[in-house]
Amino acid sequence: MFTNLAIISSLLYFCVIYTDSLYIKYLLKPTTTLLIIGVGLESDNDRNNTKLAGLVFSLLGDIFLMFTGEDMFILGLASFLTAHIFYIYMFYGTKKRDQTSVLFGLFSIASVYFSFLYPSIFQEGGIVLTVAVAVYIIVITFMVYYAFMNDNTNLSIGVFLFFISDATLALDKFLYHAPDRRCEYIVMITYYAAQFCIARYY
Repeated sequence: MFTNLAIISSLLYFCVIYTDSLYIKYLLKPTTTLLIIGVGLESDNDRNNTKLAGLVFSLLGDIFLMFTGEDMFILGLASFLTAHIFYIYMFYGTKKRDQTSVLFGLFSIASVYFSFLYPSIFQEGGIVLTVAVAVYIIVITFMVYYAFMNDNTNLSIGVFLFFISDATLALDKFLYHAPDRRCEYIVMITYYAAQFCIARYY
């Protein structure tokens, strides 16, 4: 049931992005994540509590990022950082292997991207924001790596989409310095798909 409702809610949200109805967006964005939490509740395994904790902190991040201001952005960043730490704990406990070359490759991609955005990040928020973003990138990179090491195709697709979602969000915020509808579509489609894969298939 929750799967169908989450899909319907996300599709409605994508329509609202086009119409730019702010209050409806504020309603549908957390509602969709709540429904994805419901998808996670439908699964029954020993990872459920950790997974749900990650999803709940993601919901908090969604709510904080709906509002403008650096304080709200930092709170959103901290919420998603906490969610990723729960996911790392969960993925690490079930990993099938280790492959240093994959970790090196992921960090290389992340480092190049951070170097590209660094001047804009530092200009906007100084050393505090720069360090916060750097720590977040390190954590999400480890999250993606340990998910890959589970050899679960759906999970790997999901966390890679998370990577794309956050990279696009950073591009929109720090390079464009203004909300861009095309970026918002990419961010939210990949984000909801990522959370759904984690909730439904892991």
